[in-house]
Amino acid sequence: MDIPADPAESMLGQTLRGRVRDKFSPIGKGLAQIGNPDLIVTHAPTNCHGCGANLGQVDGACAEKRQVFDIPLPKIEVTEHQALAKQCPCCGELNRGVFPENIRGPVQYGERVQALAAYFAHQHFIPVDRVCQIFEDVFGIAISPGTCSNVDERLFRQLESFESGLKTYLLAARVLHFDETGIRCEKKLRWMHVASSQLATLYTIFL
Repeated sequence: MDIPADPAESMLGQTLRGRVRDKFSPIGKGLAQIGNPDLIVTHAPTNCHGCGANLGQVDGACAEKRQVFDIPLPKIEVTEHQALAKQCPCCGELNRGVFPENIRGPVQYGERVQALAAYFAHQHFIPVDRVCQIFEDVFGIAISPGTCSNVDERLFRQLESFESGLKTYLLAARVLHFDETGIRCEKKLRWMHVASSQLATLYTIFL
């Protein structure tokens, strides 16, 4: 006689089987060929497979194409800014060009380097020492932890207007979710409060 399965056990089994199936058969975004590849490499036959005739001067047509998606070799690009001096032909006054406001010293890291350092540290929670190691291993530049700290402070100041706008947006939302959790900050336990809507989230640490 067949014994009816416990509905709870049956549901648990289906859930576990579903998790195993999802783990080993993930449904994700697959690659698809594109119409304008960055580089085309052709592979042409040199001789006829039938009679051995030379095919070097024979035009070929694409019979099949395969595409490889890869990352270009990381390389730091150095841009030199030069302030030119020009002497006025009328009065002899020496005039000098002005550097852009964000070019402040003889050498500095660009905005993309700073953004990537902050992205690694705060979006993926990579410790600062390891962020510096990534830049040295991948890009060949030795960023110091102090530089990462300076980047954080600069970006923090630039986000003040965004934070103000985000608070205004959340206060106008019809439904808000609030939560709090403990977090280690400066070697002490702090409270992190979260306010979120369907499209935006604000994290605030109370020191």
